[in-house]
Amino acid sequence: MKYRTSRFPAIISAAALLLISSCKHASEQTGFKEYLDSANFDKSVVPGDDFFTYANGTWLKNHAMPASEVWWGDAKISEDDNFKKIKAMLEEAASGSPSDRMEKMVGDMYKSGLDTAAIEKLGIDPVKGDMARIDGIKNTDELLKEIAFDQTRGLGNSFGFGVAPDLKNSAKLIGNLMQGGLGLPEKSYYFDPNSKKIRDAYQQYVAKLLVFGGTAKSDAGKAALAILSFETELAKASRSPVELRDIDANYHRYSVKDLPATIPGINWPALLNGLKMNSDSVVITQPDYFKALAVQLNKTSLDTWKNYLKFHLLDATAIFLNKDLAFAHYEFADKTLNGQQVPLERWDQVSRVIDGLMGDPLGYVYVHKYFPPAAKARMDTLVRNVEAAFEERIKNLQWMGDTTKQKAIAKLHTVVSKIAYPDKWKQYEGVNIDPAKYCANALACKAYLYQEMMDYLKAGKTDRKRWGMTPPTVNAEEDPSLNTIEFPAGILQYPFFAVDADDAVNYGGIGLVIGHELTHGFDDQGRQFDSQGNRKDWWTAADAARFKVKADQIVKLYDGYKILDSLHVNGSLTQGENIADFGGLAISFDAFKKTAEYKAGKKINGFTPAQRYFLSFAQCRRRKMTDDYLKTFIKTDPHAPSWYRINGPYSNFNAFYEAYGLKPGQKMYRPEADRISIW
Repeated sequence: MKYRTSRFPAIISAAALLLISSCKHASEQTGFKEYLDSANFDKSVVPGDDFFTYANGTWLKNHAMPASEVWWGDAKISEDDNFKKIKAMLEEAASGSPSDRMEKMVGDMYKSGLDTAAIEKLGIDPVKGDMARIDGIKNTDELLKEIAFDQTRGLGNSFGFGVAPDLKNSAKLIGNLMQGGLGLPEKSYYFDPNSKKIRDAYQQYVAKLLVFGGTAKSDAGKAALAILSFETELAKASRSPVELRDIDANYHRYSVKDLPATIPGINWPALLNGLKMNSDSVVITQPDYFKALAVQLNKTSLDTWKNYLKFHLLDATAIFLNKDLAFAHYEFADKTLNGQQVPLERWDQVSRVIDGLMGDPLGYVYVHKYFPPAAKARMDTLVRNVEAAFEERIKNLQWMGDTTKQKAIAKLHTVVSKIAYPDKWKQYEGVNIDPAKYCANALACKAYLYQEMMDYLKAGKTDRKRWGMTPPTVNAEEDPSLNTIEFPAGILQYPFFAVDADDAVNYGGIGLVIGHELTHGFDDQGRQFDSQGNRKDWWTAADAARFKVKADQIVKLYDGYKILDSLHVNGSLTQGENIADFGGLAISFDAFKKTAEYKAGKKINGFTPAQRYFLSFAQCRRRKMTDDYLKTFIKTDPHAPSWYRINGPYSNFNAFYEAYGLKPGQKMYRPEADRISIW
């Protein structure tokens, strides 16, 4: 699912853990809380014409988007409300003298982030040493050394680097070098005529940051133009978001000793040593990009390289520095790109930074203060029920043969479910948080996270219990190379889940999310991995061909959905998420049908159990976006806009037709023979 809503580099959006309801009254019929408010519906809309608007229309009309946000909806409201609880927790930790080390760390970090007087007094002093070191670069070898050093501090610039299970041998870990180095969201921004205003604004932003860093104003404009030209060369060699979804095309394992001959022009031993890598093999995900980077190491002037490194250093640290740099970053990254009208309040910015850089200390404190054990127990049951429903669906598939079915079920049985929070917490050993040094604290955390990743690589063995998200995150994910699904405590709350909600609400909310994540293991990408997480073709050729026909139908369906009159959803980019939405809907509804509530068929507030199920997930997807953010979203995000994540799957699901009596002539109606179904 992966809702990525953060506006800070390398920081995952977060939310708190307390169960919250927008509706406080209890149902007289059952005793549970009522989480579906009909006041939010637009009953002037026929459900079969536009269910998303029927379920959410009045809410969308009556709720203005806060100026500090780029999208708004129930999930975002829960996230923001939860950050207010994180704020209360951090204020308590910052104002007292907690005996718990984890609590003291996050309290001191919060204190340093709110001490704007100290931040202003320091100015750019926290990175002056880095700027001087960059200025002192004399040759390509020293340039490469600086590039590697920046990576180890969590300040990567010209390429990406990470550690993950080897796609062909998932029990082992391997370092991955990836394309990167662009200051704009993705490669098309450097060439698309419709993005010229954004390119111009980016060039001005680059120049502004260089001036703040000490470059003469008369030189900054020329330097910014050279940086834009340099990044354009990198963009030419970069792959598009759609191309990055091709697993085999983005996996190239090399012996380290062969790299100098395979991709010449880069001092590979020096670079890998600088990255603290001692492995004998490495994955270069996009070799053509690194070949182009090698050309630029020797072609682009050293002065342009220095300015490029200084700009990206300032861009990566701007939110930790003085108000002029922080505001310049907001103006471009948030306002120009996404249409955010005002910055987040300071406490909110700092709280999100802490979640991104100190997720385990923050999560540890939050779980112990707020997370109810009953939620984890209920979630365990829901996961088991949805998995059982998925197994039954696989067995009953008409288009899949028995051989592939057996292997699919075997894969399903080996899925590891991670719920709420990790068994072990990262301890942040050696990290000293100074309540008067915000930027230094942030850089210390970034360096710790890099070293912790490299220690994981050195250990060599994949840990399937290792978490990818922080406990407070409102999100969920599936990792195909681990064959795991992950549900942080942050998503185990309204609108997705509540202990005191009826089954229709929970199966239509978190139940559908569970089904969605399970289906990711069997979408166009996930199906290419076996039960152990290895990239392996375990399908019969006939079944793979039938799957592709169905997947192509979904691509075509979403390609036809238009946005803002001139744009349309990219069905290829969103293919995996759309398949997961279709599968999650069918699987979770099957699980819901086994509940006593569904079988009883009693109406609550005038709605049948099935109708409430469909309303629940439509409510979870309730959101509006700024036009600027939507334009960026369409180009870069693997999800379709929310209204099509409801109307698309629902219009192809027979149970929805039965629940709401869809008829020919209604806009969502599709003849039964044309309805798409995979899982």
